[in-house]
Amino acid sequence: MAWVLVRLKVRLLRNGLRGSPLRAGGFILGCAYGVGLGVVAFAVLASLRSKPGDLGVVVELGSAVLVAAWAGLPLLGFGSDETLDPTRLALLPLDRRTLMTGLLGASLVGAAPLATAIGLAGTVFAASHGAGAGLLIAVAAALQLVLCVAVSRATVTWLSAALRSRRGRDFRILLVALIGVLPETVRFLLLGHVGITDVDTLRPWAHALSWVPAALPARAIVAAAGGHYGACAVELAGGAATLIALLALWSRSLDSVMTTPETPAGAAPTHATARGAGAVALFDPGLGLLPRTRTGAVAARELRYTWREPRRRVQLVAGVVLSAVLLGGVLTRGGLHHHDIVFAALLVAFISANNRALNQFGYDGPALWIHEAAGQDLHADLAGKNIAVALTSLPVTAVVAVALAAISGGWLELLMTLPLSLAVIGGVLGVGNVASILVPIPMPDTSGNVWGSQAGQGCTTGLLSMVVLAVEAVLLGPLAVALLVAQADNLRLVAVAAGLAYGALLHRAGTAIAVRVGRGRGAELLDAVGPRRAA
Repeated sequence: MAWVLVRLKVRLLRNGLRGSPLRAGGFILGCAYGVGLGVVAFAVLASLRSKPGDLGVVVELGSAVLVAAWAGLPLLGFGSDETLDPTRLALLPLDRRTLMTGLLGASLVGAAPLATAIGLAGTVFAASHGAGAGLLIAVAAALQLVLCVAVSRATVTWLSAALRSRRGRDFRILLVALIGVLPETVRFLLLGHVGITDVDTLRPWAHALSWVPAALPARAIVAAAGGHYGACAVELAGGAATLIALLALWSRSLDSVMTTPETPAGAAPTHATARGAGAVALFDPGLGLLPRTRTGAVAARELRYTWREPRRRVQLVAGVVLSAVLLGGVLTRGGLHHHDIVFAALLVAFISANNRALNQFGYDGPALWIHEAAGQDLHADLAGKNIAVALTSLPVTAVVAVALAAISGGWLELLMTLPLSLAVIGGVLGVGNVASILVPIPMPDTSGNVWGSQAGQGCTTGLLSMVVLAVEAVLLGPLAVALLVAQADNLRLVAVAAGLAYGALLHRAGTAIAVRVGRGRGAELLDAVGPRRAA
């Protein structure tokens, strides 16, 4: 029966090639990317065959990163890969051992296990210098692969109930933010004055991280390569004990998940349910300054959705993370000593606004019929959505600008950056309004995966984003040129005033084009973003 689950996983992978060309292309591209990473790891390890000291550092550090990736990344894919959810198999007449064996075998099928196996094969090739050592290293590499899979399955099963909840989706959003910011943070704080290619600086970190129980097989590989067979045996035994403990944890988690209902019977209604759906006014709390018009109502609704709906929070967090990664590269290159570094906050405004302005109707889905039933007024609807985007993008931009000004002393540049950020956001929203009307992208109403999208839709969205970015770069280029050319303070103030007028013109023109193109196309727009298209 376990073999049946493995065959089912193979069939799922094969079916990934039978959908639309975009879906098949995305699947092939993902597999090629994963296998490519494995081949690169193999090549790097093979190149260190003659440097056992450096090889040990890379193996120990790489194993810790590998375990962390196998533990964390499946949490992000929970909901998009239904094979990760054990409750999908709850009704099958399988005992726990058979189910665990089948799921473990199925987890060894796919691009990620293949890439990991290729990388570990590079470790075996680089560290083996004899028949005895080679056998021990091969056993340790195989144990490391199984440990990675066991860590993944135990973690996902243990957290599966929470991952299906709203808090679980919020946790995944936070995890994405941490994963995105962590590399630049580490490089900025720890490696800012030391070359990252210097293996000696990484040796203490690699040695400390290799004591993680799930990474003990990597220590066994290093010990066997150095001829320390006693230490290798002890560390292999520790890895085997860790595997047994993980399987026991996984078994207990499976038993709990399969027998415990998600919503206990007789549970008391929540406070929000008890007080009724209409107990909270639309403009309270904190939204009282918005006008009591259709524009204000749309803005209030969008702002509420921004902090309540996980998919929209993903957009907001993604913009912040991308900005942090790009700014991190600037800050680590000595930019902190120049006042003009404050203008880098405009990049935050550009990315944050663009991330949410591109597809403003897609997340409405079938709820867009409310706008049509109330009488189409695209100008008011777009104005309300634009206000919401601006009110969520400006605070992030202001925080970054103030922080850069405090570090570099560029307070005059701060006074210019804040109004210019309004111009940048206005230009982005003008282009985004047109794109939202011309190419609305449906988003599925899924509670399992906050990054879920129609098969192949990620490629479509990516291509559309690139086109829109190119248009925005051309239209906003004059702003950047004006700042670069104007060096005197009085000329820069003129550039700021002209930039504000130019940004307002772009927004007004873009909104006018969007309203004119979208007039009378409400039914087509509703059909484009409806659930049938997103299924």
